[in-house]
Amino acid sequence: MKNASSNTARTKDILASYWLLFLCGLFMSVNTNGYSQMSSMDSLYTLSIMELMELEVIAPSGVPETKMDAPAAMVIITRQDIIQRGYTDLTEVLMDLPGFDNVIANGTAYYIGYQRGYRTPFMQRTLFMINGKVDNHLWTHDADITRQIPVSNIERVEIVYGPTSAVYGPNAFLGVINVITRNGADLEANTNETSISLQYGSYNTISYDISTVGNTDKVAYSFSHKLFRSDDPNLEGKWGFVANELYGDTSIWGPLLRLEHRNRKLGEYYDGADDVGFIGDVSFNNFKLGVIAWRMQEGYGPYYAADRAQNNTFWNKSSMQLYTEHSTDISKKVHSDLLVLYRENRIWGKWAEAEPDFDESVIPNDTLFSGMDTTVIENFRNYSYVSYTDWNSDNNSWLFKEKVDYSIRKNILISIGFKWERKELTKLYDIPGYWFPAFSSSVSSEDVGPYGYGAGIYHSSDSLYTIQAAPSRRMPTHNIILTNDVGGYAQTIMDFNQFRFHLGVRADNNSSYGSSINPRLSTTYKFNNHKGVIKLVYAEAFQEPAPIQLFGGWSGRQSNPNLNPEKARNLELIGMYNLGPVLFDASVFYAKYDNVIKEEAENAGERTIYGVEVRTNYAFKNFIPKASRISGYVYYSYIKAMSGMFYDHNETDPNIDKWKEGEAELGDIAPHKINMGINLPLVKGVNLNVRGNYVSQRLVYLRNALRAKEYKIDEYFTLDGTISYNVSFLTLAIKVKNILDKEHFHPGPESASAGDDFSNRSLGYQNSVLPQAGRSYLVSATFRF
Repeated sequence: MKNASSNTARTKDILASYWLLFLCGLFMSVNTNGYSQMSSMDSLYTLSIMELMELEVIAPSGVPETKMDAPAAMVIITRQDIIQRGYTDLTEVLMDLPGFDNVIANGTAYYIGYQRGYRTPFMQRTLFMINGKVDNHLWTHDADITRQIPVSNIERVEIVYGPTSAVYGPNAFLGVINVITRNGADLEANTNETSISLQYGSYNTISYDISTVGNTDKVAYSFSHKLFRSDDPNLEGKWGFVANELYGDTSIWGPLLRLEHRNRKLGEYYDGADDVGFIGDVSFNNFKLGVIAWRMQEGYGPYYAADRAQNNTFWNKSSMQLYTEHSTDISKKVHSDLLVLYRENRIWGKWAEAEPDFDESVIPNDTLFSGMDTTVIENFRNYSYVSYTDWNSDNNSWLFKEKVDYSIRKNILISIGFKWERKELTKLYDIPGYWFPAFSSSVSSEDVGPYGYGAGIYHSSDSLYTIQAAPSRRMPTHNIILTNDVGGYAQTIMDFNQFRFHLGVRADNNSSYGSSINPRLSTTYKFNNHKGVIKLVYAEAFQEPAPIQLFGGWSGRQSNPNLNPEKARNLELIGMYNLGPVLFDASVFYAKYDNVIKEEAENAGERTIYGVEVRTNYAFKNFIPKASRISGYVYYSYIKAMSGMFYDHNETDPNIDKWKEGEAELGDIAPHKINMGINLPLVKGVNLNVRGNYVSQRLVYLRNALRAKEYKIDEYFTLDGTISYNVSFLTLAIKVKNILDKEHFHPGPESASAGDDFSNRSLGYQNSVLPQAGRSYLVSATFRF
């Protein structure tokens, strides 16, 4: 793998093109005849509860309809909310949502969200979209949500709860997050709005978020760009396997402690971040050309045990989507949307590993210990086989989609959609010099290294380490698989007096794992002059196996090309009622999941999850004269997640599968969660926003090494706040996260296998518990012109 300073000229050219598009937008903005300086800002604080109910959304059905009519439970985060709450990245938005169990992992995944109690190694089962374009990674299916997405140009974020495969096909398994940016065509002709937000805060954090949106009458445009750099919080010493004593232990790491990453020697905790993102589009006539691109480069934080991995190297992910859309009215009753999109996704990075040189329960049988007695062997318990390797996965796809909406009459709409996608996917990670038989494009498979395990596998007792050649930027053709996805759906929306019916079904076929058919049926009944609504929804969905699980195994993780898709069936009752200053919104759901894919890349068992979500928004008259309304929200989530299999930590026979049939609590899911927030406009131009999140005690995941002793992570309550001062062209804000400086922990990711016996080597790579950051500050200045 190549380091950050040699990311290839091609990547630099792409980033240069982003800037070119952005500068074009700025040029267009300053050359527009007029500007709308504060019109939109003035309206930000006037949304009523009824307007929130009638707010138009797209994500639930793929067609515009109100939140009241949509066939799903959902939360809408508006531009108003983003500004008032001081959100500067999408992870902050998700941390305040109901129905999500959040993990800030600071590692190969910065953020993991388990929606509605479905615990997974990564955030793979929620479909993440930007302006309706799927952004989940092609190879891992992970929703890579960190600090890279610009938020200054977001119009709203639509969060849908429950399966939506009847519209979107694969991977809309638990729900949908759709980020919608501002549309220049919504502005008056010959006007534009530009903002520049500069941020500085704790951990040497610097960031800027720039956007411009405009309408020249003939051309509409919208551009936003973000850069984020930070040292991130130093969590060293807050958990036993996150300690400099281990990062710098010469017995464990040996010659690797001589190496550097970005001018910092390995051997102590450091978790830097360098993220960048760009979203832009230009519209003319019925056409739109767009770019969605981002790159994240981040350290490993507390994700891995310090006796297994150094965190001071970068794990990198990137995404680029180039697309064109054509939208037209074929007739008064028929509307067509056409999309052609090209996408590239890559994962690459450096990985410093220390694999314990033997299992302490047995005497090893290898050349290193040949002829030694047991006493000598015991002295090697803290030694390791060490490696410093470059990893690479390179993927791309071509997508064609068409949707036709046909209004038979005023009360009946039929939507028909078709999709074809060709994917060029990595099979095996390209890891030159890693444990044999890892795939390598630059190191001969005949080079087995000094100990016969791989060219880059040395021992911590060695005095020197030789770094292997980096892999090719492009994946060799013999390590690529081509797949084809074909899908189509039909949906009917019918209104009869106070009733609305959604009837839809979708069929998908993939050349690797086969076919799936998924229906959705919903009935909506409005009452009391549309102040209230009751919805009954039944929906099915499927989660396709990620290519990394199908093909991408290596010595530390299995793969299985015979995996079948997971299946979800969800029944839900939703009620909404407008009480004037309060919008009451609640849902009760029951979900059944089959063919669950476990960590060992096998279909095994089922899960049953049921729960209650209460979503309440309010807006009251302010007790301060002439000030805007006091507004806010209170959310409550109850989740019960059960697994049809459990993990037997007492099983010692390596030939017997530790996963066994039998019902057990899934773990990592808090039964009770409360999210609350209040927005209090004070004197003119001054606004105070305070948000709190309570998470109840939770039992750790079935596979977590601490589950053997029924370990529970303590409950916690965190408080965040933002105070801002606004004038016509400028907003100054101070945001404080974890105001109470509450020490708290999140559950470990993936198998969470490290354990908590700090007097010995960890039991596995991923930490079982993750310490979280204390109090932090961020100051921002936003200029509008």
